[in-house]
Order: sequence, then C-alpha cells, then structure tokens
Amino acid sequence: MAERILVIDDDIVNLKIAEHVLEKDYNVTCAKSGMEGIDILKSNDIDLVLLDLYMPDMNGIEVVRRVRSEIGDEIPIIILTAYDWHDIEKEAREAGVTAFCSKPLFRSQLYQALRNV
Repeated sequence: MAERILVIDDDIVNLKIAEHVLEKDYNVTCAKSGMEGIDILKSNDIDLVLLDLYMPDMNGIEVVRRVRSEIGDEIPIIILTAYDWHDIEKEAREAGVTAFCSKPLFRSQLYQALRNV
C-alpha cells in the first residue's frame, strides 16, 4: 500500500480536501499544477499520484504522458474528475492512467480506489 501520495490539483479547496482525507494514514504532498507535480516526482520518493483531469497548465492526461516518459511506469496514477471519465477512459489508459476516482472526494470511495491499485 502507498505511504507517500502526491495530489496534483489546481483547485486549492480540492487539494485541502484530499490532504485532509488522506493525512491521517499517508504522507501527503500537494502540487498546484502539472509542472509542479512533475518536478516533485523527479525529486521525491512518491508511491502514488492523485491527479485532477482538468487543469489550466496541462490536463491530467498530458501530465500522465510526461510522468510516464520522464519518470517511468512504476508509480500508480489515479485520475480525479467531477466529470464522466468514460469519454476519456481509452485515451487515459493508453497514456498510463492506472485508475479513476470521482469528485467530490468521499473518504470511502477514495480509499477503495487506493486499495484497488
């Protein structure tokens, strides 16, 4: 099971919610953009990434592509989205997404996604 989780989301409220839900059981690091998240991944030991699908600097799928090409395939990546992810599932899986989790984040739903990966 993951011990160090990186949450990448441009929405500060969503970052704080994820951090609050996870901080009791995990070491949580937060990033406010895809580029910041990639930089953190390059310089830190991270076991799992929770990544917002829609961000202004680069969307979640592009972040996944960059992570997979620059860092590798070992780290599981869960896409977080408030939208129907079925429309982008094929493209996301091809990019290297491990799983999906719907927003708003509920502790039980998030922990189930973490157990599944």
